[in-house]
Amino acid sequence: MLRLIFPLLFAFFIFLPNHSQNITPIAWMKQLPDSIPLCHLSIPATHDSGALEGGEAFQTQDLTLEEQLELGVRGFDIRLKACDNNLLGVYHSIVFQDLYWETDVLPIFINFLEEHPSETLIVFVKKEGGSNTTFANLLTQSLASPQNAPYFVTQVSNDITLGTCRGKILLIHRDNLLTDFPGAQCHGWQNNTSSLITLKDRHGNEVEASVEDHYQFPTAESAKEKSALAWSHMKQSMNADKHSYKWFFTFTSATALPEDGPQAFATIVNAELCQQMMVAPANYGIIFMDFAGTTDGRTLIHKLIHANFGH
Repeated sequence: MLRLIFPLLFAFFIFLPNHSQNITPIAWMKQLPDSIPLCHLSIPATHDSGALEGGEAFQTQDLTLEEQLELGVRGFDIRLKACDNNLLGVYHSIVFQDLYWETDVLPIFINFLEEHPSETLIVFVKKEGGSNTTFANLLTQSLASPQNAPYFVTQVSNDITLGTCRGKILLIHRDNLLTDFPGAQCHGWQNNTSSLITLKDRHGNEVEASVEDHYQFPTAESAKEKSALAWSHMKQSMNADKHSYKWFFTFTSATALPEDGPQAFATIVNAELCQQMMVAPANYGIIFMDFAGTTDGRTLIHKLIHANFGH
């Protein structure tokens, strides 16, 4: 009898549908149902997404925005400062990244969504110095322009679905400087710690979110402490009640300036998280990482994508 059962079991498992075989990083959301809430997805994201310049102290990424999109990154952290040419420059702290929001960032996002309408992008925008008024005016002008406005999610709810957001950008404003805006603004975000925040759209709709963003440490010897904090927060997301619509944002990035920069942490933290993550389906939330192009960075992205499907 056993000789008959084992071949049958083997054949059963071999021919089970395996959605992960059909996943391509450039359009991985295509295989997911429209009905799934965004907050129930594991989404690979990058911290200071445009920061390829600045050396050890300020560089956080080793891939261009286009390369990140192709690799499967769907969350972006863009820091902007109003420049003298009336454009919003991409900065990391005081370092200009030779990119402008209006000409080098937003067009890339929109072109990608036009070519891959199954996908959605969650883009965090934060003012990185300069005039509040000029920043608000330039960003409002950019978001409201007729060619850009259709690509933004206007209303936000805690259970907003992937289907609602396909082909669009869900914009999360770290600052509360705009009065008329698509997406949502953050309220209650505290620096260098974990915090519970509220996302509010312009219609008054609110979304609850948990943030892990401990980023300043004494030396890179604290990298394992940072990875433990990140993993603990990812597990909170993973273990949340299946009926919960709480959002989780985990930043794996950290620094210990002036001694050690972001890469020293990313080398350890990305590897630690890759070891911790299981292969079974799980909701890890949105994970913002540094140096996504390294071996461990790519592995982390791969695991986050496949956590939405299992193996």
